[in-house]
Amino acid sequence: MAKDFTLEDFRRQLVEVEKRGMKDLCRHMPGLSATDEEDQELVFRRIRQMIDAMTDEERSNPDIIDSSRRSRIATTSGTQPSDVEGFLAQFDQVRALMREMASMSLWQRMQMVAGFGKLPRPDGGA
Repeated sequence: MAKDFTLEDFRRQLVEVEKRGMKDLCRHMPGLSATDEEDQELVFRRIRQMIDAMTDEERSNPDIIDSSRRSRIATTSGTQPSDVEGFLAQFDQVRALMREMASMSLWQRMQMVAGFGKLPRPDGGA
């Protein structure tokens, strides 16, 4: 089986998006879109802070993050445990999408990215 998509992978992608100036593309992604009151940069910074507050083991395997770990991550990153919990739930959605895309052919992935294919539902259905 291919290597799973981790929080470290996610953070690298986030940094790459920032470098390329493509933050506006993230407005439609769960967990990455800013509300009217929030600046997109603030959203990215908060996510980076949460990921940076995690141990290497937590970044590699976010499923081990329980309530006490969420509290520590929140305290270290200057966020609330509910923020960490919400981010991890949204990351699970992204990870599920990445797993689904990994099982697709190149043509199917191109169709999905171009908006021609249907996005998979969280339960794996079409």
